[in-house]
Amino acid sequence: MATPDEEPVIVDAALATAHPAVEIVAQAAPVVEAVAAAPLVEKAAAATVAKSSSLLAQYEQWASAHSGVARNLETIFYIAPQFVPKTKVEPEIATQCGYSLAGLLHLYHDYILYKSSQDPDKKPDAVQQLTRLVRVPLSLLTHVQVFAEVMARKLGGEVGKWRMIVWLEVVKSVLRLILLIQQRRGVLIKGGKYKGVETSPKPSAFARFKKGSSEKRGARTGKSFGAKKVDEPVPEESPAADAKPNTVTFEDPTCVINKAPREELLLTGEVLHILRPVAYALLRIRRTEESWTPVVVAFLMEISGLWMSNAALKPVEKPNQKVKDELASRKMALLLYLLRDPVYASVTQPATGKVCDVLDYVPVAGRAIRFASTAVMNYYHQFHFYTSAS
Repeated sequence: MATPDEEPVIVDAALATAHPAVEIVAQAAPVVEAVAAAPLVEKAAAATVAKSSSLLAQYEQWASAHSGVARNLETIFYIAPQFVPKTKVEPEIATQCGYSLAGLLHLYHDYILYKSSQDPDKKPDAVQQLTRLVRVPLSLLTHVQVFAEVMARKLGGEVGKWRMIVWLEVVKSVLRLILLIQQRRGVLIKGGKYKGVETSPKPSAFARFKKGSSEKRGARTGKSFGAKKVDEPVPEESPAADAKPNTVTFEDPTCVINKAPREELLLTGEVLHILRPVAYALLRIRRTEESWTPVVVAFLMEISGLWMSNAALKPVEKPNQKVKDELASRKMALLLYLLRDPVYASVTQPATGKVCDVLDYVPVAGRAIRFASTAVMNYYHQFHFYTSAS
């Protein structure tokens, strides 16, 4: 039995022996609490996901039933950023952010209307799944690319801006080449992105006002008099109860040319058209804006691609109208080179300035033309994705 003098020594020895165990228990306590709380966190996360899915499903159901109101939401996103105070967000960032959100919301509404007309039991095959995996990110990039350019220029200057442009153009070109490989005898339509076509578009607000008859005759004399320009507005018709809801169909990314004897020439032309933005961006990042090399190389690639595509389609008796429209839009896009430096600084801007100097003597039209040629053209020429047609 320990004496009173030995008891403190025994207690100290016991505490010294138990101290490491106490530390281990103290360190393990948070781990035990985390393990015990893990099921609660998982349940909370699952509940949040379920609630979000439920809200998303409700919104899709509402947008499908009220497509006109849903389209008005896109307009709100398009206009609302214009009223953001300059002290909060830079006007350019707010504007381009609103444009991107409006474009993404429009694409989402197109998907909702498209899904409402599809058979839920019909599963897409492997080719359709691959096409969807390619077209979805391609469409998303085309809606946010200008906003990404603005943010890259703000955060990284001109160097950061062109690095972002190169990466975006490379990714888009790879996705488009995948779409083109699926149909070697095809022409890429509208860059391969999703473009919704409504089956029952909303009529114009002026559709109620019909053009009046060109001649009015008297009941007794038979003489013409007082021809009205516009008839009385027709009462707006309410949709029938059995009317089909508005749906959307997506155009195919490529238009196949079944009888194309010069398949290799057509494929080469399409590849040049796809790689042209990448070549311009790569050359532009290595040279200054005064260099003519990027513009000349990109222009020659586009011209060569157009010539090859047209030459490959000449033997075809009746080419598809979509193919004709696509090639015509590519030709019109060549005018955008007038907004690229150094063409804009050395040719377009001086020429429009001289024209405006002459037209300034016209009271109203002169100032309007000068505004269009200075403010509008100066604004669009500073953005790559507005002038690249990519």
